[in-house]
Amino acid sequence: MCADMEPTEVRTSRTVAAVFLGEGSHIERAMFEIGVRSRAAQGVLWGMWFLGTFVGLLVVAETLPIHFVWMSFLMLPLPLVTVCLLSVDLLSHIFVSLDVYIILILQFAFFVDGIYFCRADRRFVFWCCYLPTMCAALFVDAYPAKYRHLFAKLFFIASLVILVTWNLLLIFKWKAFGTSLKLINISFALHHISDQATLSVFYCRHIWASICNFDHFVMIHAPVLTRKDVHEVEDGIATAHTDSWQNNSEIRQ
Repeated sequence: MCADMEPTEVRTSRTVAAVFLGEGSHIERAMFEIGVRSRAAQGVLWGMWFLGTFVGLLVVAETLPIHFVWMSFLMLPLPLVTVCLLSVDLLSHIFVSLDVYIILILQFAFFVDGIYFCRADRRFVFWCCYLPTMCAALFVDAYPAKYRHLFAKLFFIASLVILVTWNLLLIFKWKAFGTSLKLINISFALHHISDQATLSVFYCRHIWASICNFDHFVMIHAPVLTRKDVHEVEDGIATAHTDSWQNNSEIRQ
């Protein structure tokens, strides 16, 4: 069993921003300095994101007055800068991964649930501001490799906390599934739990990779081939015939 992927050169300088602004442009370099290289600038971006998320969740939980929901706009700079600094060469590999579309569907369902259970009032602003973060989460593999493990760790731990918090609100505040003695709709509860559990597993996989295998991609996979060795005994000597495997290798070359 072995991977079947040809080595590919990746131009890390060819970012999404570079496609529109030109490689090596002053604006693109400034964005890279702010979004990746500068710890202080990164701290500001993350601080704004956490503040917007925290206040927005409190508004969604109806703990703060609804006009505080506009603080959720502080969540926007981080994912927007992140998407601009992604490698276009790696994005081309990510888009052919099935996992991307599975997570996209699950996150879209999460987004629709948020707006529905907030009764589509002004709290929808929080979900609209969180949507770019969910989209950026699909492409973390294309983030600059030197800084990817720290970024992914913060990104997906925060996303997992939001996911768990939202489900706790559904269970204990709005009783979306009924009480512990009587479920409103068993089918709805099972579908919701399965979707949320699947999404949390994907998030945990990113967290695990950022801690233990931070040099590995998560969304980008190589096809795997298998071969069968047919052993025959000729004059007391065991030999392995792998002609078909060798022929396939020659064809690929």
